Amino acid sequence: EDHDWSDWSADTATCTAAGEQSRSCSVCGKTDTKPTTVKPHTPGEPVQENVNDSTCTAEGSYNEVIRCTECGEIITSTPKVIEKKDHTPGDPVKENETPATCTENGSYEIATYCTVCETELTRESFTIPAGHTAGDPVIENEVAPTCTETGSHDVVVYCTECGEEISRTAVTDAAKGHTWGEWEVVTPATEEADGLARRVCSACGEEETKSVSIQDETVNKTIRFINTDKMHYVLDLGDGETYTIYNSSTVEWLSNQPLKFRVVVYSSFAYEEYIVYANGKEITPDEDGYYSLPQTTETVVVTVSGAVKDDSAPNGKLSFWELLIRFFRSIVAFFSSMFGKSN
Repeated sequence: EDHDWSDWSADTATCTAAGEQSRSCSVCGKTDTKPTTVKPHTPGEPVQENVNDSTCTAEGSYNEVIRCTECGEIITSTPKVIEKKDHTPGDPVKENETPATCTENGSYEIATYCTVCETELTRESFTIPAGHTAGDPVIENEVAPTCTETGSHDVVVYCTECGEEISRTAVTDAAKGHTWGEWEVVTPATEEADGLARRVCSACGEEETKSVSIQDETVNKTIRFINTDKMHYVLDLGDGETYTIYNSSTVEWLSNQPLKFRVVVYSSFAYEEYIVYANGKEITPDEDGYYSLPQTTETVVVTVSGAVKDDSAPNGKLSFWELLIRFFRSIVAFFSSMFGKSN
């Protein structure tokens, strides 16, 4: 009678060895076996092996390998090529430079090299234009101007390399004009006739004259020295003009007639005495207290300086500045004597 067979057992074959399967009868227990063939490999993911990296001058290579995931045996091994790498450019460098001259162009080249293999990657040529090198401008052909005539000069620029003239500009210099001295009275004016004044150009000696006349009445100028505090004064010229001054006052005027003036101070003035100077020279008043200056066309500087009585002075008075100098001298002498004793 027929056996009642079970299902075949699992195949014991692998990818490297044959196997077998078995079954048994459920009625009589008989066992039956059969051989099985080797199983195929199970391919894994491709991997790179035997890698030789590329450079910027040579290709690289590797093997694309597929192994069995069960036994590790190589199923396939395919050679592959790795393309060359790009060059690594360095900084541009200037080469083969030929300087330009005043008349001929120069040139140079800009090259770029790979920093890894030093292969030349780029090269470009450039032109240096010819041209002169301008120096500092110099003055030539100078004709100095006079008081009445124009002068001239050339402004010239030369090349510092070859000396060739690059540019020349003609310049006209304006006449200087006369340098007049002060007017001097040659013939004093009288009540009957005008006088004559003259001035001379110090550059060329040319002379210029003009007539001068006197007025019918004497000009009186009153100068008031008003004390407002210890060091600060207001000068009143008696003509509506006032000036702030310190310790002394200076008044300037131009007159072509004899000038007469007086100085008025108030009792509150710090220095009741004063000294009057004309152009730095001390002048004294007449019996009525008036100071007189002769007829002149020059500018006369009158200085009024506060003073104190001092019998040792030439005129019995010391000006404020002389007094100040003496004060400082006494201070210096005092400290000198003190330090001298301490030593």
